[in-house]
Amino acid sequence: MVHPTITQTPLHAASMRGHAAFAFEMLRLKPELSRTRNRDGFCPIHLASSWGHVDIVREMLAANKSLARLCDGNGYTPVHSAAANNQVEVLAALLLEEPGLAREVTGEGETALHVAVKNYMIDAATHLIGHC
Repeated sequence: MVHPTITQTPLHAASMRGHAAFAFEMLRLKPELSRTRNRDGFCPIHLASSWGHVDIVREMLAANKSLARLCDGNGYTPVHSAAANNQVEVLAALLLEEPGLAREVTGEGETALHVAVKNYMIDAATHLIGHC
């Protein structure tokens, strides 16, 4: 049971730390946790994307493809989170699943390429340019 006032769920912790087996089991038992935001506005898929846990990202997308379009508190989708942190393998997985994610914009009108360039993430920017 997850207490309604606690915003950091076990799925958030597993997604951030790369505990794939635990994250997979949480997804199976409580799939609704995949859409829960922590106190910073991040859903578990944003944390897995930021930290480069591609296996968790893939499993989340397999469970619910619409998670790829979830926005965090800053208006970032998981592809923006991956680009901001130079997580090229995660970018590749997300764009393979949903090629149109490269064109998604934040509330500020930024694509993942804008975010990568703004944060000096050259590998991510190169991957996104190749994708486009």
